[in-house]
Amino acid sequence: MNRIPQGWQWVDPQKEFNAVKTAIRGGLLSRSEAISAFGYDAEDIDREIAADKQRA
Repeated sequence: MNRIPQGWQWVDPQKEFNAVKTAIRGGLLSRSEAISAFGYDAEDIDREIAADKQRA
């Protein structure tokens, strides 16, 4: 999986993820932008999720 360097350390990961989910649901941030902000590639994540679902 390709990683993009992360720019900051989390103070409170739960609050950070809740804020990101709220921004995505509110249309202020795309899912791909959110994934990239955490240093991951959205296409890699989608492939991994699809593979996990197929195995389940």
